[in-house]
Amino acid sequence: MAKHQRRNRKHPNLRREKHQQRQHPVMIPVSIEKVGEGFVVGSAPYDPNRADEYHRSFNNSLKVFADEHGVEHLSKELALEEKGHERLDRAPHRLKELEEEYRASLEKVISRYSLSASDRKSLKRDWELSLKFIAMYEDAMPEELRKLRECKLHTYASESLNDYIDFGGSEAYWRASFDLQNALGLGMVTINATGSINGETFSF
Repeated sequence: MAKHQRRNRKHPNLRREKHQQRQHPVMIPVSIEKVGEGFVVGSAPYDPNRADEYHRSFNNSLKVFADEHGVEHLSKELALEEKGHERLDRAPHRLKELEEEYRASLEKVISRYSLSASDRKSLKRDWELSLKFIAMYEDAMPEELRKLRECKLHTYASESLNDYIDFGGSEAYWRASFDLQNALGLGMVTINATGSINGETFSF
């Protein structure tokens, strides 16, 4: 207790900053609109029960913005995502089937690395998002798949793994994350011993 009190006396703003963090909830974007020469993003407090609703609201707003201002690539990508969500809404049970089908892939990747509890949680979230992505597009038409590849396929050309670690997350987490994409059929990525990333994967 004495050490804690001394720290607070040395850094008088510490308690105030923590109090402010508690008082200001995490905000997520829900809308975007052009104002003058710039744009304004509307936001709302993060609520896990409304995350999909907020995401859909922001994407709809972003699509209007992209259409009005001629951002063709973004318009195509958002149109694809809208179709994907409609497809997913029509078959919500498909996610449960995919969870059973790919659970072994997640467990195998987790067993391959020494991951912290936080890394495991993040990797499971990656897995859940990946399954949603698969469910959205697995029945897409050939033309839609071509556009999907154009909009969402990311190519790695000797990028450094250290850049991703600097952004956040351990080396084990990032290697496991890329391995998981490969295992789910969403990527063909290799990372050598020096941390050079090559290949392709879908971004979502």
